[in-house]
Amino acid sequence: MAKGSISDQIYISRDAIRTQIIQEVKNYLELQNVDLTKTSFLSFIIDIISKVTSNLLFYQTSVYREFFMTQAQLPESILNLSAFLGYNSSDATYAKADMLIVVPLSFQPEESYFKIASGFKFKASDVNFVTYYDTEIFVSNNESVQIKVTTEDSKIYNLPVDVSDGYFSFILPVRQYEETTQEFQIDSDLKEYQFINIDVDIDGKPSEVKVLITEPNSSTPELYTEYNSLYLMSSTDKGYVVRRTDDGITLYFGNGLIGYQPPADSRIEVSLKVTDGASGNVIAGSIKTGDKIYTTTKTINGITYNESFNNKTKSINYECTNPSPAYNGEDEESIEEIRSNSITSISSLKRFVSEPDYNKSDVIIEDSPFKSNSLPVLKRSDLKQNEVQLYNVLEYDSGVVPTRNLSYSILKSETTIPRKTLINYEGINYYTLFDIIVKPTMSEYYYIISELTKNPILVKSFNSTYNIAISSSKFIRNDDNTATIEVYYKNNNQSILNNTTLGCSIELKNVTYNMTHDIDNNKFTYTFDNYLHIASGIITVYFNLKTNNELISNYMTSLTFRKSLNNFMYSNTVESDTEYTIYDIPCIEQTYYDSIDQNLFETLVLQKITSFNFKTYRMLTDFCNVKFSNTIGSIKNMLLNDVTKSSVLDIELSSVPTNPLLGDRYIVSGKEGNEWSGQKNKIAICTSLEPITWQFIKPVADDIVLVESLNQKYIYSEYGWSIPVYETPLQIEVEVVKTASYTGSDDELMTTIKDTIYSNFSGNFGSNMSLYKSQIVDVVQEIDGVNHLRVIQPVSNIFFDYDISNFTQDELLNYTPEYIHFNTDDITVTIL
Repeated sequence: MAKGSISDQIYISRDAIRTQIIQEVKNYLELQNVDLTKTSFLSFIIDIISKVTSNLLFYQTSVYREFFMTQAQLPESILNLSAFLGYNSSDATYAKADMLIVVPLSFQPEESYFKIASGFKFKASDVNFVTYYDTEIFVSNNESVQIKVTTEDSKIYNLPVDVSDGYFSFILPVRQYEETTQEFQIDSDLKEYQFINIDVDIDGKPSEVKVLITEPNSSTPELYTEYNSLYLMSSTDKGYVVRRTDDGITLYFGNGLIGYQPPADSRIEVSLKVTDGASGNVIAGSIKTGDKIYTTTKTINGITYNESFNNKTKSINYECTNPSPAYNGEDEESIEEIRSNSITSISSLKRFVSEPDYNKSDVIIEDSPFKSNSLPVLKRSDLKQNEVQLYNVLEYDSGVVPTRNLSYSILKSETTIPRKTLINYEGINYYTLFDIIVKPTMSEYYYIISELTKNPILVKSFNSTYNIAISSSKFIRNDDNTATIEVYYKNNNQSILNNTTLGCSIELKNVTYNMTHDIDNNKFTYTFDNYLHIASGIITVYFNLKTNNELISNYMTSLTFRKSLNNFMYSNTVESDTEYTIYDIPCIEQTYYDSIDQNLFETLVLQKITSFNFKTYRMLTDFCNVKFSNTIGSIKNMLLNDVTKSSVLDIELSSVPTNPLLGDRYIVSGKEGNEWSGQKNKIAICTSLEPITWQFIKPVADDIVLVESLNQKYIYSEYGWSIPVYETPLQIEVEVVKTASYTGSDDELMTTIKDTIYSNFSGNFGSNMSLYKSQIVDVVQEIDGVNHLRVIQPVSNIFFDYDISNFTQDELLNYTPEYIHFNTDDITVTIL
């Protein structure tokens, strides 16, 4: 007889291996009547052999699996494979915040000095923020204050300060990280042409790495440069490569042929900035405490501050807070994100070629404000041309931005739809996000700043005796198509200012504009009679602060004031006799927009969108049209799902039809009585007229039928028939019966259930994502303390089963994917 397949002869489970060993021992030792499963020396040996054998098989299987990125389970394997593929995972990014410091003017003596050194800590609960520069504060007569800042590159400039009502206040930018330093020694027996690697353990999320190496017989450390690969380094390049590990990072140095080889016995100093990542994006007003500040004696320009202290220190009182939320903090990529993104990186080569590439637009487009799981939709050429309409979800302040694509009609006499035009849809007001230039068949989008505040960077200080500094600049697009630039300054000596001609000029594209001085409001203003005079795209603006003929300082800032978006955004337009209807207009919920920091939103979201250049990404498509998925409001796309059963005439009858036609179909409401009694929710079909006979068909879950009298599709679930329309964010409601042995409180169990549901599904949130009730049941059922449960909402499974190529033109024009998501606040748990 032929033997079975190889898989039939290999035993993977320990029990199967143990049984086979017992059988072989019985046959060899002729112990057929001995029970070798009972305790004995021989059974002990069999147990050991079966364990060792099964372990060996397990490790052999695991080792084979760890060679493949799609199957690897060990974090170290995934990190090594991603590095082999040339993918550098993203480090964590530290959050930034502005600290408002308020100090009472009650110093004794009245000439006082204190310093806030680099590394000074402010705290929001257990999240630390630090300064990265030295700040010196000079108080004169408890009336005037001068603040000097020394930056990381030893540049010195005056910091704006506000003095009023017996207090002075100023703003200090801070960053959310802690600095650590580790030292290593290169082995003294280092061989020629030997590569060097150093393992650096890190407790936290690394944001920045700096490597200094001091060679033997030298006292001066040398800064090494980070490279993406050793093979990009010549034999004289003093550099290193960083690779993330499960416990921290590994630094790789050259061997003298590929990269410079540090000599034996060299001392390596690794400085790290370790951050909390996204957890550092704390809300406004949450940073409330800081380290102690002490005054000390200091003599400058013949003035001795705190002279009576005799070099002793004294603590000062101050209050601090962050007026606006911290921003910019991001976590490092998770192991699963590294797996997915490294595969995306090698397959797409930073180009949009296939559908999975478009799904990963947040990876391919650097510094994108989009969340993961974008959805590409191929539109038909009868509307314009072959195009990919790429639906994205905007992310701001670690949350989903409530956006919706809407249509809007205007008279033919109108040519534009201004930004922030109000559109009401289903009782909710929305703003348009961009200016729209209305044209037949295709309307174009244009970005123009609404109002943006920028903090200019000091380029050069001319060591002026005037204690004046630019604090901020504001760019405003006015309703009359003019544009205004305002520059605000801080001044600590009003008497000097009153006897001085203070001025400021703008340099823009090698053209100088002299600004008007508003001395009462400490600002300069210049208004362009047409905003088109400001160049399109990214511009760099220089501000020259001067008094009489003396230059005080020079500042600069960069931004996009206006830009056409026709490279990657347009809307189909349908023309009637009197008006145009524009479709797919990106809008944002009015209530949300009015409540956020619009300056930060403009900077972190809209300014980033305007910097896109899709020509550098697309390869096979001749157009990529960026749109935003519906992330708020009603979910109606399930109504586009294909029907699974023939249509019915009605669903709300109160009596059995007396004159039906052969083949008439109805959904039984349960109120008809007579021969339809007990048939609720079944489909009644007239199969005979003499006598009238009805056949009843029981529907199955997810059956979809069209009710002709209502022109509405219904879906069947355990709760009966319902119209498949929901809301996003999705509302989840479950009823849970807890186990008798559960000892925790109901509140604890509810919190655990909410957190578990969210953590299990949040990674898959996406446009047109399917969500089945059985998935929720499976997740919650595994929670300790849950006996059984019932999902109340949603009443049916959520899925999207349709072919866009079958849409009518009207359906296609109105179609927008819907982003299925929820938060823990959207989950209701009832404990029974």
